Amino acid sequence: MTAIAESVLFQINSSNYTSDIFTIYKPQAGCSGFITTLRLTVDIKSIDAANFPYIPDDTPANVLQEILNEVALNTPFKEVVLFYKKGNGAWVKRAPIQIFNKEPYYDVNLMRYFSDANTIDVSEDLSLGIQIKPGNVLAPADTILVWGTAVEEKKNNGNEELAAAIEALQLAVYGRLTDLPSGTLLGRNTGTGTVEAISQSQFLSTASLELKADLVGGKIPAAQLPAFVDDVLEFATLAGFPATGETGKLYVAINTNLVYRWTGSIYVAISNSLALGISSSSAYRGDLGNTAYNHSQTIGNPHGLTKVDIGLSLTDNTPDAAKPISTAQQTALNLKADLVDGIIPAAQLPAFVDDVLEFATLAGFPTTGETGKLYVAINTNLVYRWTGSIYVAISDSLALGVTSSSAYRGDLGNTAYNHSQQSSGNPHNVTKTEVGLPALINALQLVASNNLSDLTDKQAARNNLAGAVTANRFLGGNGANVVLRSVDLATGDVTGILPPANGGSGIATAYTFRAAASVVQAIPNATATKIVLNSEINDSNNQYNPSLSRLTAVTTETWRLVVYITFNCASATRILLYVFKNGLEVPAQSRICDVPSNAGFFALSIPILEFPLLAGDYLEVFAYCSPSANTSADANLTSVFWSGKRIA
Repeated sequence: MTAIAESVLFQINSSNYTSDIFTIYKPQAGCSGFITTLRLTVDIKSIDAANFPYIPDDTPANVLQEILNEVALNTPFKEVVLFYKKGNGAWVKRAPIQIFNKEPYYDVNLMRYFSDANTIDVSEDLSLGIQIKPGNVLAPADTILVWGTAVEEKKNNGNEELAAAIEALQLAVYGRLTDLPSGTLLGRNTGTGTVEAISQSQFLSTASLELKADLVGGKIPAAQLPAFVDDVLEFATLAGFPATGETGKLYVAINTNLVYRWTGSIYVAISNSLALGISSSSAYRGDLGNTAYNHSQTIGNPHGLTKVDIGLSLTDNTPDAAKPISTAQQTALNLKADLVDGIIPAAQLPAFVDDVLEFATLAGFPTTGETGKLYVAINTNLVYRWTGSIYVAISDSLALGVTSSSAYRGDLGNTAYNHSQQSSGNPHNVTKTEVGLPALINALQLVASNNLSDLTDKQAARNNLAGAVTANRFLGGNGANVVLRSVDLATGDVTGILPPANGGSGIATAYTFRAAASVVQAIPNATATKIVLNSEINDSNNQYNPSLSRLTAVTTETWRLVVYITFNCASATRILLYVFKNGLEVPAQSRICDVPSNAGFFALSIPILEFPLLAGDYLEVFAYCSPSANTSADANLTSVFWSGKRIA
């Protein structure tokens, strides 16, 4: 038997495309073979680009097909089909493969579709084929390439081997054929320069044994074996290979399981391996990748930015202390309060400033609390109020904070994530010192550096806090079950410019939203509970989140809102309906309904109110149910809706 290395190379494009099945490999006549590499290179530009994950070469065919099926659900694709054929029989379908447009191109390992082993054994009469599925026409920009490597073994006829051996013996041992008498098949040298004729039977009786291999211990000695019998040689590592290899042999590095062949000058791998490169199917250089990763973690000015790079080329490094202050700036400074040793004097603080008391744990609270005060458990960051008999939590169980047991603010977390995705600008937060302007201070920095506070903002904060801590309306009770149903509210959009001079922001459209409830909700006893308005009827600017039942501002804006409920309940029950801003009740924006002694149907609403918001501020609707005079309290909300219109 003789080993022959063969290449598999077949290309399909728009010029040779048909719906027929193409033969991609069939052994030569008289040969069988085994395929060591068989791949499909796909370059399809006529469909939209696909985005799918990296798939290792050793991924099993069934797992690969599941991945391709999932990608194909939302991505255009074409399809090829693999076939077998024995002799002149019909083609037998092996497997379909979806192919996609993945820039710039990609490879598919076809080995896994034909065999679980490292090679595909192909008998003399077996053919492998491929078909572009009918209807999947290739465009001029589309190319599909099938390529690989096969090793074939040629089987010699026994009679041919015997005839060749006889001819060789005639020439080497018995003399020239031309010296034999006419009609003689064989001859031998007599030693005297003449040739003596012998019959075929005489030759076979004496020479046939010389054509047989010896047996040593029942086995043929290695010296009498043909070269290709030991064509696969194993070594511990690539470095252990012979300095000079032999063609027609395969060399295996045991430590990596990679197979090599000798080209005449070097060893080259013919088995699959993860090559270095910058394509989607290769691995990036480890040293360069490590350098890039370390750079991505650097804080400071790793790009060496200068003031020119960030648009401050005309700015000098003169400190603001050496620059004059404008009249407008001085006027603004005159409106700020002074600080005594960095602290606002107690005489300038309102009475409610000390209404928030902190303790290590809930167990450390005073046995009897005081109304109008808030109590904070530091270990959980939860806020409580005194009902007159017990402490009840008025903040969510998952508190906002910066500890390992608290939740980070969603608006700040989203800002941080968006910052991490910036590809331009100043994502590393380069400072003025790092660009050669350490002494430069702008007007806002001057206000901050002198510890000045804004009296207008401070008064607004005081008003909000005063409303939050004096809203002592919770009466206790046995709770209520709330049945919420979807309703509709016609809230037309307002078009046209809202002039800033009239309090508007100049927007061209007043955005609206409408939401209703469609779930059954229980109101826990003596606990403020957010109403679930999870049915979004309208949201023209995508600012209402039905999963959170929350309206969020995207800029500085003002909303006009209305909330309406109808309910039935037992006698002597109190229902409260109110709006929360950023997790706290908005003062004077609640409505109370005390049900008289007779039960029945009632309606309660928060009328049209206006809410000024900053970017990131959010509003929610809460309800509270409690009994009066210690009687039972059961209430059902028969309809709930919330609507709003942006007016500035």
